[in-house]
Amino acid sequence: MKTVLAQAFTLVLEPHSDNPFKAVRILPDSGDHVVNRTPLDGCEIRRLLKAAESDPLACDLIVAGLSTGLRRGDVCRLRWEQVDLDRGALRLVTAKTGASLTLPVLPKLREVLQRRARLRSDGCAHVFPEAEALLRENPGGLTWRVKKSSRRPSRRPGSSSTASPRRSKPSRRARAASGSGRYPGC
Repeated sequence: MKTVLAQAFTLVLEPHSDNPFKAVRILPDSGDHVVNRTPLDGCEIRRLLKAAESDPLACDLIVAGLSTGLRRGDVCRLRWEQVDLDRGALRLVTAKTGASLTLPVLPKLREVLQRRARLRSDGCAHVFPEAEALLRENPGGLTWRVKKSSRRPSRRPGSSSTASPRRSKPSRRARAASGSGRYPGC
């Protein structure tokens, strides 16, 4: 809005005269603060996805979020009825703003959706049923899980070893989410 008004004043003011509203700052509503975020570049996205490989659910959620720009809740609550792989589109109404969206299904997201469709349990409405359940039961836990999965293990100071830390045998739930079985949560 400020830009529109600035342009309007520029058009009606005498040449070389100052716009009286040029220094006006528009403050955010009700104590909100403006946050300027820098988007991830290609290298950062590859590192993020590589780091998240240890948790297939988190990796799939990250791919969906990066591919669509949807908020966490909209990704977790995505339903199969909103997915049209034949036309390569997602059609949904966002929870926060109520905006109707038609989004393209990008290649990496298509891979995720096709894999999840093959593993889908009968009657399962959500694309990410385990994420929908986690979001409903413990939203902070879901955020923690995604953040944890996207962090690479760091080497200890003074250690020259680059070997990865020992990992325990994956749980039945983790094996199911990795593609060796049906998705839990339905």
